[in-house]
Amino acid sequence: MVCLWGDFGMMAMMKAVAQQQGSSPFNDDYRDACIASGAVGLWMLDETSGTVAVDQGTAGVDGTYLGDMATSSARGVRSAFNIPLAGVAAADSGTSGNGFLGGVIEVPADFAFTTELQVVNGAMSYEFVSVKDYNVTASQFWLKNYRGGITAYTGPLQYIKEDNDNNTSQTSWKYEHATQAGVIYPTYGSCAKQTPGVASHNVVTFDTGANYLRWYRNGVRIMNQYASYYSKINGSTAPIYIGNANNSSSYWPTYGAQGAIGGVAIYDFALSQTEVTTHYNALLT
Repeated sequence: MVCLWGDFGMMAMMKAVAQQQGSSPFNDDYRDACIASGAVGLWMLDETSGTVAVDQGTAGVDGTYLGDMATSSARGVRSAFNIPLAGVAAADSGTSGNGFLGGVIEVPADFAFTTELQVVNGAMSYEFVSVKDYNVTASQFWLKNYRGGITAYTGPLQYIKEDNDNNTSQTSWKYEHATQAGVIYPTYGSCAKQTPGVASHNVVTFDTGANYLRWYRNGVRIMNQYASYYSKINGSTAPIYIGNANNSSSYWPTYGAQGAIGGVAIYDFALSQTEVTTHYNALLT
C-alpha cells in the first residue's frame, strides 16, 4: 500500500529533519502570523545573497544590505527559533567582524510608510527576533526610525537600543513627540537587558488609547510604562535602520548591535497580548 503525503506532508518531513540536523531554518509560521496580523513592513532577512532585503508587508518597501551585511559571512549563518538571522557570527566583543559592527540594513524613507502609518496618535508596534552576543559598555542599536532635528521630525520611534548604565545595561525605548512650537517631549521606556546567547522575541508597542509603552519578550510583558506624551506622524517618515544607528560606516563600529536580528515587523497599531502570544508560539512550532 502506498501512502501519498502530497506537498504538505513532504514539507513537514523536510522541516522536521532540518530542525533535528540544525540545517537551514524552515519555520514559516512566524512570517505567516505577522502577515495575518497586518504587518505594514516585514523584513525576514532570510536572503542568502544579493543586497535586497525584501519587504513582505503591505507597504512593500525593500531594504538594502550595506557593508558586512551584504556579504555571505553575515547572511544565513545564524538562526533562532528556526528562522534565519542577519549578523556576523560572534567573535571577540568589539571586533569589526562581529554582529553589525561592520554594516547595517537600511529601509529607505518612502511614501508607502507615510500613507500606512499616518495615524493620529502614533499607535505602533515593532517586532523582531534577536540574539545578543555580548554585554558592552557602549550603545547597541537594534532598530532606529528617526532622522534628527525638530522640524525634520519623522517616524514614531526614535530607537530601540541597549545602553550601558553601569548596573543592568537596560534596553531603552525612546518615543518622541514634536509639537508645532518645535518642542520635543521625549518618553522613555526601559526593561531588563537581553541575556547573551539566548534567543529573544521582542515586541514593543505604544497604545494610544491608554498611552502606555509596553515591551514583551518571549511572550511575557516585561515593561508597562505610562507615557505622558505621544508621537504623531505629520506627512513624512524616516529611514529604518536595522542593527545600527545610520548608513555612515564611520558610526558602525561604535553603535552596531553585537548580535543577530531577523523577522523584523512594523504595525500601525498596538499588538495585543493575545497577538504577541500567537506570534511567539508560531516561533516554537
